Amino acid sequence: VESLAFHPSKQLLATCSRDGTARLFDFNGQMLRVFTGHTADVLSIVWDKNGEYLVTSSDDGTIKHWNPETGQLVNDLHVGSIETDTIVIGADGTVYAGNDAGEIIIIKDQERRQISAHLAGIKSLVYDHRLGLLMSLSYDQSCKIWEMKPRFQCQREVNFPALIWPRSAAFFSDEKIVFGTFGSAYGTFN
Repeated sequence: VESLAFHPSKQLLATCSRDGTARLFDFNGQMLRVFTGHTADVLSIVWDKNGEYLVTSSDDGTIKHWNPETGQLVNDLHVGSIETDTIVIGADGTVYAGNDAGEIIIIKDQERRQISAHLAGIKSLVYDHRLGLLMSLSYDQSCKIWEMKPRFQCQREVNFPALIWPRSAAFFSDEKIVFGTFGSAYGTFN
């Protein structure tokens, strides 16, 4: 299992895996649904803000929208042949995806644009709806904080030591970010 996402209001948990599937479970551990259709590892899964659909990204270069009630594929977006490791959904439904070319792909309705963000693959995107900020972490050993409105732009760039694992981070508070590490403790940044 590469990623998991809790439903915003129901006792449901969605997971995705290197076996090419996503799965939906209740809090008793009962599997309710299996989502198939990706042709490679599925690395990221998120719910929309209302929990009406699931979105997955995969090494097959696609982002798929799923109906969790029926298990049916709702939308299949091809974003190129580059592995797409991470996705988040903004408050307005915009999908942000990070790929191995260091790009952030922004998808709103049928429009798509790509922003060159890092010198190596983006391995994690973290969205904080309260702050209106997006964080991108890359194998180039950097983290960027992006303002999403009034226009999408980089607010701050932070280079971190090799101990930081660029696949795991969270906005801890208005002033602090926490990072997963390869050690026995987490890292912090003010």
